[in-house]
Amino acid sequence: MLQVRALNRIALALALVLFAGLGAWWWRDRTRDYAVPRWDPGRFVRIGAPAASGAGGPHWIVAVNPRCPHCRARLLDLVNRHAARDHGATLGVLYVDALRRPDSLDSEVSLDAGAWWDSSGVWRSSWGHRVYGETFVFAAGGALQRVIPPSADPMSPAPR
Repeated sequence: MLQVRALNRIALALALVLFAGLGAWWWRDRTRDYAVPRWDPGRFVRIGAPAASGAGGPHWIVAVNPRCPHCRARLLDLVNRHAARDHGATLGVLYVDALRRPDSLDSEVSLDAGAWWDSSGVWRSSWGHRVYGETFVFAAGGALQRVIPPSADPMSPAPR
C-alpha cells in the first residue's frame, strides 16, 4: 500500500512539473515581442521566379508546409479563384517548416509573386506565426497590410 501511495505522489509531482513547464513555455511564447512581418525576398530562397508583371505591386503570400494537403488546397483555391488578382495583387507561396528545399510547384500553378522557401525559419521564429495556409497581404513596399486566416473568405473586404 505504501508503494502505491509513493508512486501516486511521484506521478502527481511529475504531472505538476510538466504542467508548469508547459505553462512557462506558453507564457514565454505569448509575451515575446515578435517582429511585424515584412516582405523582404532577400530573407528567403527563391524556388520559382516571380513574373515580371508582379514585381512592383502588392503581394499575397501564402504560408504552405509542403507536407500539408490542407494548405496546398488553400493555395490552389486562391489560384483558382484569382483572389489576389481581383484585389490588384500578385499571389506567391512561402514554404515554411521544411528542412530541405522543396521542389517547385506543378507547372499548372501560376504564381505571379513566385515561390520562396523559408530556410532560416523567419515565419515561425521571427514573425511568431504557426498557422499553415494563412495569407499575408503585403503592400508594394513590403509592409504588412493584413493576414487572412485559412478559414476566412479571401474575397471579403479587409477589416477596418
